[in-house]
Amino acid sequence: METICRTICFPIDRKDIIAIHRVPQALLQVNRPKNIIVKVSSRILRDNILSAFRKRKDITSDQIGISGTPKPIYMNEHLTLEKKKLFRICRETAKKEKYQYVWIKHATILVRESNNHAAFAIRSQSDISKIKAGGSRILNVNK
Repeated sequence: METICRTICFPIDRKDIIAIHRVPQALLQVNRPKNIIVKVSSRILRDNILSAFRKRKDITSDQIGISGTPKPIYMNEHLTLEKKKLFRICRETAKKEKYQYVWIKHATILVRESNNHAAFAIRSQSDISKIKAGGSRILNVNK
């Protein structure tokens, strides 16, 4: 974790890392390593690390000292299996309905049709119908 943080120019103290462990894949895929979960000392620190990581696009395994063929490194909020499934369904539905944005913030799934529309939260399977019904309202951009 310290190496990744150095790579994204976000130094972190060892004392800020509470725990690191691996978790099994939701879908058993032999060719992928288990996800690594990192628990840090605060939500603010977590959000700052995620933000710095997203600004530095295309981090690969060779950049953090892992030998072999360079593979992309991903960093996201840890979600429950149920929330991961809901997020996948939400992304698929949004793509069919031509929505531009689907993302996670503070473990909440957010969807926005376009830059001119307000974002709305998806908290359960029943909320998926909001996407199909055009659930966001147009923002007044002339203010």
